[in-house]
Amino acid sequence: MSEPVDYLVLGSGLSALSFSALMAKQGKSVKILEAHEFFGGYGHTFPAGEYQFNAQLHYVISCGAGDIVHTFLKKLGLAEQVTFNRLNADGYDRVFCGDQKLFIPYGYDNLRRNMQAVCPAATAQIKAFIDILVDFNKASQAFPRHLSQAHEVLAELPSYLRLFKYRAATLQQVFDACQLPKILQTLVAGQLIDYMLPPKDLSFLAWAALFNAYGKGAYYPTKHFNHVFDSIIESIRANQGQLIPNQRVVGFITAQSTVLGVHTQGVDPATGICSGPQQAHYGRQVICNFDPKAAAHMIGMQKFSRRLQRQLDYDYSYSSFVLYGIVKDIDLAQHGFGDWNIWHCQPDHNQAFADMYDNADYSKPYFAMNCRSLHTSDRSNCPTDGTQGFQICTVANYGYWMALKLRSTKAYNRKKREVLDHLLDAVEQHYVPGIRKHLVLKMAGSPTTNERYVNSPNGGSYGVNLTPRNFSFFRKLTADTSLENFHFCSAAAGVGGFGGTIMTGVQLYESLTKDYLD
Repeated sequence: MSEPVDYLVLGSGLSALSFSALMAKQGKSVKILEAHEFFGGYGHTFPAGEYQFNAQLHYVISCGAGDIVHTFLKKLGLAEQVTFNRLNADGYDRVFCGDQKLFIPYGYDNLRRNMQAVCPAATAQIKAFIDILVDFNKASQAFPRHLSQAHEVLAELPSYLRLFKYRAATLQQVFDACQLPKILQTLVAGQLIDYMLPPKDLSFLAWAALFNAYGKGAYYPTKHFNHVFDSIIESIRANQGQLIPNQRVVGFITAQSTVLGVHTQGVDPATGICSGPQQAHYGRQVICNFDPKAAAHMIGMQKFSRRLQRQLDYDYSYSSFVLYGIVKDIDLAQHGFGDWNIWHCQPDHNQAFADMYDNADYSKPYFAMNCRSLHTSDRSNCPTDGTQGFQICTVANYGYWMALKLRSTKAYNRKKREVLDHLLDAVEQHYVPGIRKHLVLKMAGSPTTNERYVNSPNGGSYGVNLTPRNFSFFRKLTADTSLENFHFCSAAAGVGGFGGTIMTGVQLYESLTKDYLD
């Protein structure tokens, strides 16, 4: 039997890397097991010839001084090395729907002004909606990360009381309560690809949390995301932490209600197939970064408490379809791109999601796109002169794409080309005429790509679907597993996204060490 490490970490998503870096910095022995050849989960960067693309991160939150990302990096001694650019103040998100547009700026007064420019007669409805956002912002800022901060809730108790009636509301229900005009609903919620849900299904609390966080500051790494992840990984290794790629967990080692370790099997990076002898790994504490429901089924669902079994009864988030592209001999800055994101919307978000997700109809696509070459002056991910990298992202149904792939590889590839054509048709019609003739590289990632390379169940983007049911205070999964020496640490068991997963890793570290970062 091998000597157990202090912390055996299963998976290398950002919450796991954040937790591991903090523990290694404290002198604890850490071993990370990753099924993929690259570390970082959805945050990993992959090469395509001389170019590099990040799998799914676009822009991020909580990177300003005093925010959780900066606080975490400062704890590791990386705050001066890993820096971020704040995206455009006049509109970090630029939302277009037909001949209407809304720039999402920093500050509620600026947002109110921009919304009123679209619908001057909707002053009262806009005020009602923004007042709810302000209440949510005050309440979330006062929400304690640990008990020593609990007194801060009292100062914002009126905001909590006003928000109580929206605790189980969808975004659509709040829109309706405020009687917000349809075009403003479409424009102000233009970033729904960030959540992979339509307004009728999306938890208002989940939407408001991310919307408000971006309103405080939307960021892109000065040296791209690979520099952020590489710096955290190097910190782990510099403190004697181990990171082992191409090892998939195939079973747990348990004794009654205690998790002792895992068995892994080697993964062929070319095929993703496990083979060869199993290896045993032991930890005094076992930290699970992969899907909690999958882990629970491997261990035996009956071993978990009834409360945990209820919390593990969640549905997976929707998946995505992504175009990774490189253009040459064209400057996208001359076509409306810059240090912001562009959101191309249809008039009704609920209908757009139904068309694409339920019916696989992308003839009128709703998508997000950006040019990361214009988010920073660093050219390391797109080094050739005259080239720029850009990405387009939209929603996709895993069940449809997996069934298509199993039935016919030709049909699967034909559908990928069809979706790419619809996306590029829209780009050429509305933003960049003739972009196809400038494309020197284009690749598409589908839901099955997500499952293959990130080991994401159903190719889901965020683990748990962000519905009111799953986002409920009493159903939301946390790090607690009801088993001894076993903890969840992932987007599904905390908060998704870049800042959210760092927060999740930090909170588990704080819970186990009582070393609070603030």
